[in-house]
Amino acid sequence: MHDRLQERRKKNPSGFSPNDYYASGTEFVTTVSMQVSVKLAKFPFENQGNALFASLAGLGQNFSGATELARVGSNWRDDYPNRLQRAALRDDAVERLGKLLFGPLNTAVVIVGPPGCGRTTLLHETFYRYLQEQENQSKSRAATIWHIDPNRVIAGMSIVGQWQRRFESILEYIIKGNQKRPSHTRPRLFVDNLVALFRVGKSAQNSLTLSDVLKPYLEQRALTFVAEASPEEWNVVMETDRRFTDLCQVFRLDEPSVADTARITLLERARLEQVHECEIENEAIERVFALTHSLLRNTAMPGNVVGFIERLAAKHRHSAIGIAQIEAAIGEISRMSSALLDRQKTLRKETVLKALSAQLVGQPKAVNCLADVIQTVKAGLQDPKKPMATMLFIGPTGVGKTQAAKVLTRYLFTDESQLIRLDMNEFVTEVDVGRLIGSWARPEGLLTTQVRHQPFCVLLLDEIEKAHPAIHDLLLQVLGEGRLTDALGRTTDFTNTLIILTSNLGAEQASRHVGFVERDAQNQASGYRAAVEDFFRPELLNRIDRMVVFKSLELQDAVAITRLQLDDLLQRDGFVRRATILNISEQALVEVAQRGFDAVLGGRALKRAIERDLTALAATQLVNLNATQPIILDILWENERLQPRITALLPTPPSIGATTQLTQLLTYESVSRLLEFVTELRERLYGLRDIQAVDLSATTDKVRLLLTMQEEVFEIKEELDEILWAIETARDPDEASFAAATQSALFQFGWSKEQYLNSADFYAHQDIRDFLEEMYVVAPRLIRDSNSKWLNLLMNATLLGFFCRGTELNQQEDLKLILHSRVHGSGETELDYLVTAYEKALALIGIETTRLSLTTPGFRHLQIKGPRLQTLLRGEEGIHLFHLPNENALPIQVSLNPLNTEPIATSKTLHIIRSYALPAPDSGKAGVLTDLRTGMLNRSTIAPHEWALLWYANLPAEERVGLLSEACTEFGNLSPNRRG
Repeated sequence: MHDRLQERRKKNPSGFSPNDYYASGTEFVTTVSMQVSVKLAKFPFENQGNALFASLAGLGQNFSGATELARVGSNWRDDYPNRLQRAALRDDAVERLGKLLFGPLNTAVVIVGPPGCGRTTLLHETFYRYLQEQENQSKSRAATIWHIDPNRVIAGMSIVGQWQRRFESILEYIIKGNQKRPSHTRPRLFVDNLVALFRVGKSAQNSLTLSDVLKPYLEQRALTFVAEASPEEWNVVMETDRRFTDLCQVFRLDEPSVADTARITLLERARLEQVHECEIENEAIERVFALTHSLLRNTAMPGNVVGFIERLAAKHRHSAIGIAQIEAAIGEISRMSSALLDRQKTLRKETVLKALSAQLVGQPKAVNCLADVIQTVKAGLQDPKKPMATMLFIGPTGVGKTQAAKVLTRYLFTDESQLIRLDMNEFVTEVDVGRLIGSWARPEGLLTTQVRHQPFCVLLLDEIEKAHPAIHDLLLQVLGEGRLTDALGRTTDFTNTLIILTSNLGAEQASRHVGFVERDAQNQASGYRAAVEDFFRPELLNRIDRMVVFKSLELQDAVAITRLQLDDLLQRDGFVRRATILNISEQALVEVAQRGFDAVLGGRALKRAIERDLTALAATQLVNLNATQPIILDILWENERLQPRITALLPTPPSIGATTQLTQLLTYESVSRLLEFVTELRERLYGLRDIQAVDLSATTDKVRLLLTMQEEVFEIKEELDEILWAIETARDPDEASFAAATQSALFQFGWSKEQYLNSADFYAHQDIRDFLEEMYVVAPRLIRDSNSKWLNLLMNATLLGFFCRGTELNQQEDLKLILHSRVHGSGETELDYLVTAYEKALALIGIETTRLSLTTPGFRHLQIKGPRLQTLLRGEEGIHLFHLPNENALPIQVSLNPLNTEPIATSKTLHIIRSYALPAPDSGKAGVLTDLRTGMLNRSTIAPHEWALLWYANLPAEERVGLLSEACTEFGNLSPNRRG
């Protein structure tokens, strides 16, 4: 019909006859559908403008396959021979894979096996052996393997269709860029992230992915393609595109046996020892294998073992690697407590129970359950195919279910961030399952991502009953098999996770009988268990190791919880940076518990009461203090509410020249001067006896003191005569010094002097005990051993002259040295240490002491009698700060009062006189004492004569017998006769 009309139009172009278009006879009219590609023509003025925009956007870019392949991929032939990994005991697998990859036919191969089983290493070994066989030929005739990352293919490609052309140019280059070469020598393409091929490239404007571009080439068998995937990832690919998986040949690679893994590890050890010049002990290898079954299960063997040892060898280059290094590395990875990882340390259940009970109040069953879990982990007896433990905590709100998870985390791990908490009332719909494990569009799920990055953790699923039932089904795989697969086929390992579920089921019925009266705990627990069993499916409950019922709290529990919540308050930044020391009385604790505790709401009501009463009032006082100034926070109960009272602690300013006389050397002049002073002092003591008509047969304090001083002066004079005679008869001055040093063993001083001690930021250090220890080690010695006996004689003579002058002036004093712990219920050990040190040091210098009996805890009273004691000991008044291991500092306030006075009054500001870091049990450290006034440091176990040296150094300048002759004239107008 069309042809006939065309003929008629040629014969008569201008004529038109309608009859020509009428159908006649058997002719009929119908509709035919056709696809026609219409190319839009451009006006001449449009060509130049569009070309410019195309060039700016990259649409007109012609990709070079060779260039783009070099940009997005790596050529493994460049890694031959040294950088290719070698596989051991895989000869059969290498041979089979080599035939598939380097045979005459192009094929697509996917190596399927668990991560860590050696998929990439096997491919490296296959390629290595292939290149070895080709060495006799020209290298240009050998095939290579290009490794590309799907994410890099689309990097920088922002225009629709741009990355497709880039990828096609790469594929075309691999296929046609070397057409003159035989097909078996053309490049192979390797992708180690197979799932990414099906995700990368898809956007709102484009539904194509890399797999869509690659699939036609695989269908044509145009290139050899190789990829690797885990079994779960391969299942995801099959569900996504079955046609693609049908084009691939699956090469299964299983995890080697333990024996083969051991042989592979030993071969790798020899290589690593040579490369990193280290030595890996056999015990270390054994320890790694032991840890593989318990802590390194996220990947398969031999990858988990070999990879771990390889990281250790690189870290400990040029050194030996033993069990200590293995456990330290495991500790860094897992952040688990060293007490759990160290096989040499024991862990008694009583110790665990005590530590847990201090933080989890009123729940003995829960504490016992947690202790059993901790000991199971320590013993390594947990099921390796399940989570370390799965527990269900049920009971009313505010009784410590969430707190139990925090307590367990603090005990097991070194960092509280190892607790992963998910509130399940946020996951109440079926769609929320994708939020937990991810979806194809958003693969990073809240649950799987956190556990994958932090496999050693405590997972708390709060209020599990409020989650959608589909999420309960999801937990079946986690609780039963210790693993969970996300939307991309990635497996998350839960075998190093402790899972805690909490629930309030049954609390509503139990709350009708809540109060402080004694109830039948067994019936209450049965009610909670019945509610849980009615709600959850049996298959879920059967996968839970332990179900613990938390009981309602009572008044005595509320008191302990109040103290814990106050400790939590002190962890806030405003308190932490100030080294805040909390002191609260029992009366205040009880009042808070009675008025703030709610039997229904539990501990949360207490927390609100503390916030309401304390935070604002404490802030009002804190803003007036220096940001890093230590404080004592006393919490009192006044006017029917908690009342904070803050006492600022100021480091004692250093005394200039306090230690000058401590460095006075033993010389002929100094000994002569001191001898003349002692001789005159002896005459003065005899004169005192005669002037005051002292009856030597009496037993009064004055008689005992005079006789003691006379005897000590006589002994000092004899020793000075011997030293002076040794100096006069010695041909070499060093001989005299040596002779004096040989007799000074009993009087050695361990004091050091820190020249750069900045008291302003002294307490800003996070670990003050380690800081003091390091400071003592590096500080220079203040007193040489060869000078110690001479300094001891000088100190004793000075103190005798000091007491003699007080006796002459009739300044006998009867005082009470009061030691008071500023933290209620703490400090008994520290009080005993300090009062014992005072007793021994005062007795050494002849001062009579009597410890007074007290019934009030937190106090020690020491009665002292002697001349001028206020002047001697006034430097002791203030705060003596004890730094306790893993606890807040403990202040002991020392004051010196007349005997019959009331207890010490508090002040808004107190000075820190001294710091003490007493040795912790089994720590192996000796402890450090720091005197802030003098800047002197010593071990905390100092002798009495070293303690007395502090008082000697802090005497007023006019009381000292030092280098200056004027000092001696104050004690009798002596004129030292210098010789030399």
